[in-house]
Amino acid sequence: MLSFGFSEHRENELLTFLPRPELTQDEVVLPTGRLEAIEEHVVGIAREAGQLLEAGQHLRRGRRSPPDKS
Repeated sequence: MLSFGFSEHRENELLTFLPRPELTQDEVVLPTGRLEAIEEHVVGIAREAGQLLEAGQHLRRGRRSPPDKS
């Protein structure tokens, strides 16, 4: 499960992964095709991880803090 929030610090959105209850695929309520799209996105990144890393792409998603300027 995901929780979406907002932080006044750096004006960014927050995404928190919450403990997931035991659910079957049939118990997930989303618009038609959305669960399959999410699954394909996650599996697709995992499937292509080696090529993405070789191309210099990171697998981490989300906003990172700016580099330290010291």
